[in-house]
Amino acid sequence: MESKTYLIGFGVIFPILIIIFQAVIYKKNVRLKLLNEIQEQYLSLIRSQRHDLMNDFQVIYGYIQLNKNEKALEYIRHASQKSQELGALLRINFPELSVLFLKLKALAELKEIEVEFEITEDLTKFKPNLDLLILAYRKAYDLGCAEIEKQSLEERVIYFRPVKREKYYGVLCEAGEKTIFIPFAATNWLKNQFFIWKRLITIKKKGQNFFE
Repeated sequence: MESKTYLIGFGVIFPILIIIFQAVIYKKNVRLKLLNEIQEQYLSLIRSQRHDLMNDFQVIYGYIQLNKNEKALEYIRHASQKSQELGALLRINFPELSVLFLKLKALAELKEIEVEFEITEDLTKFKPNLDLLILAYRKAYDLGCAEIEKQSLEERVIYFRPVKREKYYGVLCEAGEKTIFIPFAATNWLKNQFFIWKRLITIKKKGQNFFE
């Protein structure tokens, strides 16, 4: 009788252990993929910032040569403001998010769209969901840009902020008249573990990139 009970118990526990093991492996693989992409993006951003800085120097130097001092001062103020915005993004707790936000800003500029990131939550509590948080911002950005381009607006601005909505935390994207909510974490701890596992499996199966 006891051996039968042990077998039943083992039959219940073993599949659970397999699921937990798979979840850990998936998480490790996805995290490694994220770190590799971050390294590539850092190098790309450094090259981009260097190019922008050299361009700023050339523009300012050109204005000075032409004795357009007011223009030079105006450009310096503009460059200084951009530098302050860059500094604010780099002070975010997670360098992964800093890289993503800078990347999205650069992509948005190519489309003549302005993006604003408002941090209204303590992001450190979302560390277990960091991979999903990044993907949520990326998806919100793609959907937000698509919506902005549909609308005839003078100001093409998209606002992003993390918010709590019912049972989930998510990225709220405001693109003109459209509001988009992309969840990245469940408020309940146990549900969040299943939420993470389910999403990570999807990421691995689809071979999704975090920054592309």
